[in-house]
Amino acid sequence: MGGISRRAYAKRRGCTEKAIRDRITDGTLADAVLPDGTIDAGKADRLLAEKVTAGKRTGSDLNEARRRKLAAGVALLQDDVRALVDSVVRVDDAGRYIRQNSLEIALRLFRIADDCAGKVAGKEASAAAAILDEAVRAALTDLSGGPTVDFDDDPDSDSENAPYFEANKSRPRGAALDDLTAVQLAALKADLEAHRLETKRALNNGKLVEIERICGELAARCSIVRNRMLGLHVKVAPHFLSADKSEAKTLLEIEISEGVEEMACTWVTKADLTAGRASDRRQFFKRDQKTKKAKAA
Repeated sequence: MGGISRRAYAKRRGCTEKAIRDRITDGTLADAVLPDGTIDAGKADRLLAEKVTAGKRTGSDLNEARRRKLAAGVALLQDDVRALVDSVVRVDDAGRYIRQNSLEIALRLFRIADDCAGKVAGKEASAAAAILDEAVRAALTDLSGGPTVDFDDDPDSDSENAPYFEANKSRPRGAALDDLTAVQLAALKADLEAHRLETKRALNNGKLVEIERICGELAARCSIVRNRMLGLHVKVAPHFLSADKSEAKTLLEIEISEGVEEMACTWVTKADLTAGRASDRRQFFKRDQKTKKAKAA
């Protein structure tokens, strides 16, 4: 089957003859030109179709590469925002955390007085000291498990600052990001950047506080209490020989109160920590001094 002229092929394609000549010159239709200069129309159609398809495929691959790069950036941004949000807490929640844990610590330490008063009353100093030392170490072991309050365990927590924590909610990751278009990824990126900015702003203006800082301050106060409690048996053991159970409990509560009061801060007062317990050391030592004077007389 013979070919057709360039003019005829141009008319068939709905373009100018110059456009066909240009495609022959740039090599696109070179293989469709027959020895007599005419064009194999069928072959020319296939060559043009391949050229158009190849061009589209190149553009598609480039767009996909850009989309994947954007997705990788969004994944890193997600990790950054999530780490930031996980490292802070609302100030009110921090106060609730500190208060509850401080009260739980105080309650456990005062159990020493409840459990040991009857055991140490009337005992020689060495025997009383051994009993108290064992009880104190048991209490500290119980408390060494760490804080028991979850910053997020209050279902009724005020949601006023909720926008700062939106980035902590489940978001597309991994394969899920591959399902998003470039436009959707760009929107998600803008959203995450806004959350990061809001969280940092809330941290700077005092609405949020770093969890590490809160835990560090509480740990420092607990360390002081621990050291006081470890010296409890040495301080009070000599006073139990002439004391009955009630007096022994009063003395223990007074000394333990001095220790737990070290945890007092903005969110929990000394009165909160020692509520219902003896806290005036003069109450015991005035009686103790009278007893000693009576024996001396």
